[in-house]
Amino acid sequence: MPMAEIDFSYKNLVRQKKSYNTISPQKNINLNLNLNLIFLLQLHLEDCPQLFELSHVTRLTLAHNKMSYLSEDLAKGMAGLEILNLCGNGLDRLPGNLHNLRKLRILNLSNNRLGELPDGFGLFRSLEILDLSYNYLNSMPERAWGMETLRALYLR
Repeated sequence: MPMAEIDFSYKNLVRQKKSYNTISPQKNINLNLNLNLIFLLQLHLEDCPQLFELSHVTRLTLAHNKMSYLSEDLAKGMAGLEILNLCGNGLDRLPGNLHNLRKLRILNLSNNRLGELPDGFGLFRSLEILDLSYNYLNSMPERAWGMETLRALYLR
């Protein structure tokens, strides 16, 4: 099956490798196809778009926007997510259920405003690479140090 990709980055680039249904101009993005990759870079998004029933998406990039928080719905609707890039936003908090992304292998939270992490943050089952550099973290939850699959942790 061919990989489907959609890229709305930088306000003017729309790239597709497979035809897709319509995209609502509202905050909701409801695509009825086997989409694997979503790139939404530098769109000045203040809220995370509500991405419904996209459990087959493996990579989501919402980098360099203006989001200060993420909805708990992200972890509910994207069960297949393996790579999540949220760098360069303004995130000052994370949802407590983010660890429910059971297949997540790479998480980039660099260049945000995180001062603390949720208690369940160390409960990721598959996380291999975690980038928390350029945040305001003074400590990590105790559980975070016990993630057995973690190979790389970036802190600056």
